[in-house]
Amino acid sequence: MTYGERLASAMAECGFEVEGGQSKLARAIGNNSQSINQAINNGSNLRAVYHVRACIRLGIRPLWLSEGRGLRYDPAGPRAAFPGAEAPWGIPDAWRQGLEAEQGSNHRTGEHQHADLSLPEQIVINAMRGDDRVRGVLQTIVELAAAGRS
Repeated sequence: MTYGERLASAMAECGFEVEGGQSKLARAIGNNSQSINQAINNGSNLRAVYHVRACIRLGIRPLWLSEGRGLRYDPAGPRAAFPGAEAPWGIPDAWRQGLEAEQGSNHRTGEHQHADLSLPEQIVINAMRGDDRVRGVLQTIVELAAAGRS
């Protein structure tokens, strides 16, 4: 898989459709659509700053995009690439499923779901809940937090 194929795949997962998606990503990372188009079609890499911004915006790891090595997904998820950029419209299902597969967990099946927690926070909490040594500590933290709110 080439740099351009990896970039196009990540864009598709994050909802940047083929028609107009290159322009939207370019605006989100402060670049022009011609550079994105060249990266996808001609195999040229984005300049370093735009490469990193694209990875941030798409929720992927820079090493995976540049060389195809390592894990694909960034646990922090897709987010705005730089201040003032359009924020993502939520974590796409394809990205969420990919991270679950990489992490070897399915946070959706956990009995403890918290809508106010981010995906990485939910994954960590659900993984920790399965550990008897940690369960007591978590319960204490939850009780202290509840007592502090009242």
